[in-house]
Amino acid sequence: DGFEGMSLLPTNSSEVRNEPPQSGWVEAPSACVQISMDTFKSTCARLRTNELSGPAAADALVEAKKQAAGIGAQQAGPSPASIVRIPEESFRNICSSLEKDELLGPAAADALEKAAGLKNPAALLGRVTKMF
Repeated sequence: DGFEGMSLLPTNSSEVRNEPPQSGWVEAPSACVQISMDTFKSTCARLRTNELSGPAAADALVEAKKQAAGIGAQQAGPSPASIVRIPEESFRNICSSLEKDELLGPAAADALEKAAGLKNPAALLGRVTKMF
């Protein structure tokens, strides 16, 4: 059917089914990486000024992920407003691009902010078109 492995959560019952979405059904959310908002903002600022780049930037993001996971496990949980969530696949792709020096400076910060849902993609397009 093309839906093998998809996990669907019903919106109107506690039953979980594996079949195509229908009215009243939504896909289960994908896994997300969590990073503290302060660390996220600091990392983006350091990326924008090229103070942080390449493999060191990828390492900093992975370390921020580990720190947030450790804090979450030790406490009842940080407030949702103090946490940035990035889809796991996007996080891996960004880290991979940083490690290969394919993503640098402001573009790296923009990619992180976009992946976290903190940057409007249209605003990014406006910045690019103003450059040319």
